[in-house]
Amino acid sequence: MNTRTAPELIPDERTRRLREAIAADPTAPVRIGIVAPGGYGKTAVLGELAAIYRAAGIRVAGVADRDTDPAGTALLVDDAHRLEPAQLHRIRGLAEAGRARVIVAARPWPAPPALAELGGALDGTTRLRPFDRAQTAAVLTAAGVSARPGLGEFVYTQTGGVPALVDRVARAMERSDQDGPPDMPAAALAELGAELEALPAEVLGFLLAADAGAGLHADLLGDVLGCDRSMVGDVARAARATGLVDHGGRLIPVVRLAIRTVIPVDRRTAVRERLAAAQLERGPAWAETVALAGDLDTALRAADQVLTTSSAPEHAHAARVAAAALAHRGQLARSAELFRWAGDGVSNAFAVLGLIGTGQPGAAEQLLGASTSDGPPTLVAGAATLMAHGMHASVRGAPAAALSTLVRAAALLEPADHVALLPDSPAALAAMAAVQCGELAVADSVLRRAVHAGMGGVPFAVRHRLLRAWVGMAGGDLTAARERLQHAVAARAAGTPSPPRDWLFAVALEVGLARRTSDLPGLRQVWARAGEAVIRHPVDLYTLLPLGEFAVAAARLGDADRLAAHVAEGWALLRRLGDPPLWTASLAWSCLHAAIVAEQWTAAEEQAARLAGLAGLPGCGRYHAVLAAAARCWLAVVGGTVDPAAVETAARDLHAAGLRWDAARLAGQAAIRTPDRKAMAGLMECARLLQGESTAVTRVHDADPQAGSRLSEREQQVARLVLAGLTYREVGDRLFISAKTVEHHIARIRQRLGSSNRRELLAQLRELLGDR
Repeated sequence: MNTRTAPELIPDERTRRLREAIAADPTAPVRIGIVAPGGYGKTAVLGELAAIYRAAGIRVAGVADRDTDPAGTALLVDDAHRLEPAQLHRIRGLAEAGRARVIVAARPWPAPPALAELGGALDGTTRLRPFDRAQTAAVLTAAGVSARPGLGEFVYTQTGGVPALVDRVARAMERSDQDGPPDMPAAALAELGAELEALPAEVLGFLLAADAGAGLHADLLGDVLGCDRSMVGDVARAARATGLVDHGGRLIPVVRLAIRTVIPVDRRTAVRERLAAAQLERGPAWAETVALAGDLDTALRAADQVLTTSSAPEHAHAARVAAAALAHRGQLARSAELFRWAGDGVSNAFAVLGLIGTGQPGAAEQLLGASTSDGPPTLVAGAATLMAHGMHASVRGAPAAALSTLVRAAALLEPADHVALLPDSPAALAAMAAVQCGELAVADSVLRRAVHAGMGGVPFAVRHRLLRAWVGMAGGDLTAARERLQHAVAARAAGTPSPPRDWLFAVALEVGLARRTSDLPGLRQVWARAGEAVIRHPVDLYTLLPLGEFAVAAARLGDADRLAAHVAEGWALLRRLGDPPLWTASLAWSCLHAAIVAEQWTAAEEQAARLAGLAGLPGCGRYHAVLAAAARCWLAVVGGTVDPAAVETAARDLHAAGLRWDAARLAGQAAIRTPDRKAMAGLMECARLLQGESTAVTRVHDADPQAGSRLSEREQQVARLVLAGLTYREVGDRLFISAKTVEHHIARIRQRLGSSNRRELLAQLRELLGDR
């Protein structure tokens, strides 16, 4: 019997199609299964289908009904995984009847043989999924608690979209009438705590072990749960079937909170002590294996257990594992400290990366001489040494020399059969350096080879793909960037959370893509996560790219104060490193645009002067000169002085340097600001050419053939962007036309449609074009 209150049904597309198909012809035979963990809405779906059948005059029967005529009855069975074999055999016999209407709902576990046989007699299975953000917001709206900023994102994140959890939290919030920032109501945690206490002992033990950090490691779980390793899989499947953990075995955040609020502390402590003992027994060779499988959190805890035990014989090895894991978590200073403590040549080389990344060049230079490996000259040792020298060159030498050294380090590690645990990969460092030299082709090539070679193993599967997405975004190929971002998310190891470093880049990519497509609602939606990502990850040299992206977005949203301290920390870091041109130029370019967006002209002039100073330094190549010239040109344009020839030259130089989106935007901004109509036309044509036919504007806003008879293609593009919430100026920026031209388009559309006011116009456009 399902003890949970059935959540309000906010159907997804599959469930909607099932419901519509039955409503269209309730008399038709149906043999289908509905499978989902607990709390995903199986009971609610069956309730809606029962209502459809009853309205059509068809009797609805349950498993307890003995008189079930297949021709005149719809048999709806809930919680089939709980039934006895004889009951399941009887349902199978009814399902095999000619005109049967049989719909069976079950959890994915347990899966007795009789249930599998019943599944074979059905025509198909519908699997329910968690709510997405829109469905979560719909539940909150229905409960009357959706007005506060950030509430929808908070509830979605805390519940994982599990319908019963969303519904429970929404009802508790409705009763509590909270004000202020979103918080989890005590009533929701109390209800969830009662559900936890009612679980089978082994399932609750699994959840407590998950909270303690055991992950999905069968040997550890066997020790913690006190059962044979062969039984751990069944316990894990039973836990997933509750709906309280996700598919990867991670606790839903609100469940973790309930465990720590409701379950007695002595019970949780006992589980943690058993886990610590099991980890310590296996030692740092096991911690490294876990880290290479992608579970850096468990590896860090296991290594720390070894380090805090005075009798442990393998402290240096544990220190190396912990140092690498901390680097992925953004704790570079502590990572460098542990690598230095480990003391061998490879560890010293990796310590240099952390010291440079945190603005300690003097300490890094002291270690450079000691970074020659005192062990065999392996590929990893050679790559580590090159990485250290390449990063030193990136802050003390010429950018080209640094990039060459880092690319050689990546090439050296590509053929390595043994996957070593690294704090960062040479391919990632080379790619970041290449992006900031304007060498996007080099960046993409080195990352593509790293992905193909599996460089660094599972811990870098996501990082390399995220950086490839960044290369696509920097080069203006927004479609490729989105696809690569999706591939990066899909590459994350099951059951492991995203390390803060990867999450920071992923969120920055979402922010950058939303900004570059003028998706203001999307930018606002992701901004809360951006703030959290910045807080979770300290500023270091290797996160200046996302920091710059956040700075521009913050200015766009009028929230620059949130980022001010972090940006100031970035500049302080660069000053400690001597303002190296390779790393300074990109942040200066981003801060220039943040200042322009915020109309802070003094700050913008300072950044333009900074870029000009960098361009004049020895060893700096054409890329820095291009940025400096483009900065001067951009300030002239926004100041009202448009020299078409100078703008076109600057834009084409930016395009050649790989900054294709910026190039098209410069030409477009100049076009809408010049009073010379001939110059305007030429600059707009230049912007379109630089943007290219494959850009997002052309792809996303293709003409709708159903609307073609009433609106022109350009009018459709304008209308869709206005419906998306963009201002006339933003629409103009997106389409490389002036705000006045946008206004004229809207006036013609309104006249053509006969709209009496703006509200009526928007309603007609939604009907005509589809509310996308």
